[in-house]
Amino acid sequence: EILFIFRHGKWDLPKGKLEVDETVEDAAIREVSEECGVSQLTITKPLQHSFHIYSLNGEKVIKHSHWFEMNCEDLSEPSPQLEEHITVAKWLNPEQTVNAMKNAYDSIRDLVISEGYIQ
Repeated sequence: EILFIFRHGKWDLPKGKLEVDETVEDAAIREVSEECGVSQLTITKPLQHSFHIYSLNGEKVIKHSHWFEMNCEDLSEPSPQLEEHITVAKWLNPEQTVNAMKNAYDSIRDLVISEGYIQ
């Protein structure tokens, strides 16, 4: 299963920004934990990188995302980080993931398909 978030009307994967002196691996674990309310995360393998453009205060920003496959030993239900406008944090099985990708950003859909999680 893959842990997805629903934010701004789209299915997405948890991600965020690096803090000072933080590795991309530590940031990935922290962001998944914060955005989804889960703990006991370990990275099992690095995945590809992606780039996307968004607007911040009227300026175009290019975001470079490092993606990781993780294992989660936390059996509690995910809890969305509402202050980040995340309304759902949910584990999706492959069939649910296929359906969710109909309403996801192209970069997320491309990542999930190219890494072989769905066809």
